[in-house]
Amino acid sequence: MGAYSPTIGREEPKFFASPANLKLDQQARTVQISQIFEWFGTDFAAAPAGQLEAVRKYFPQPEAAAWVSDPAVKVKYLEYDWLLNDQEPVCK
Repeated sequence: MGAYSPTIGREEPKFFASPANLKLDQQARTVQISQIFEWFGTDFAAAPAGQLEAVRKYFPQPEAAAWVSDPAVKVKYLEYDWLLNDQEPVCK
């Protein structure tokens, strides 16, 4: 089993608070989410609807985003910013 990361549960809300990683459009019934979920979404659930339900608790105002669990919701992927990989590590 891998080592536990103390950042699990703390960093997810920051990630989903960024419009670069999540955009919700209830009227259009569309969720735009980081391209990371296109690549690794099955680590959370088999289908996009299940993936959204698995991570919705980290969304800003998760109760207001309950509509994302609807299987009819369209999922689109936001282009990943590869420049993030070129940043210097942050040491604490």
